[in-house]
Amino acid sequence: EEVRALKMLLILPSLLLRKQPAARGGRQGRLASARLLASRFDRWGRGDFGSLVADWSGDCAAEAQQRSSRRSRPANPERDIKASVALLAKGKFSDAAKLLQSHGLADIADPAVLQQMLAKHPPRRSPVPAVIPGLDTTNRLVVGVTEMEEAYRGLKIDKAQDASPWRYEYLI
Repeated sequence: EEVRALKMLLILPSLLLRKQPAARGGRQGRLASARLLASRFDRWGRGDFGSLVADWSGDCAAEAQQRSSRRSRPANPERDIKASVALLAKGKFSDAAKLLQSHGLADIADPAVLQQMLAKHPPRRSPVPAVIPGLDTTNRLVVGVTEMEEAYRGLKIDKAQDASPWRYEYLI
């Protein structure tokens, strides 16, 4: 029961506070977002965790789809330069350099690329065991509040997980 509660606590910001992947701007967008947030908190209060997790999962899939379509956009040097200047203003020099030096991603539908990936990552010869023989499973890792706070404080700024717009620096 403690493990389930801890997992729920860790996913809580994404479950309740994330934006819709295709959220609109302006007054109508803000009103829709407010209604959506109220609905999520209402479902949380009623204990309807299943629907919250299902919605979150769907939003993650939609966000991945949007990310994929953004990646396949044609090169736009002006957009990349503007984004790099914004990153530089935040002191994110490595991210700005990566953006300017990126040459995009390979097309996985290309048979040559697929063959190269299969050569780099062959199928496993045998499955990974669910339990490691001889390992004492009674010793479990115990993570306290102090360790969690240290871990959160060590996360990179201006980064977020999955479809969540809540960057790591806002989790504490």
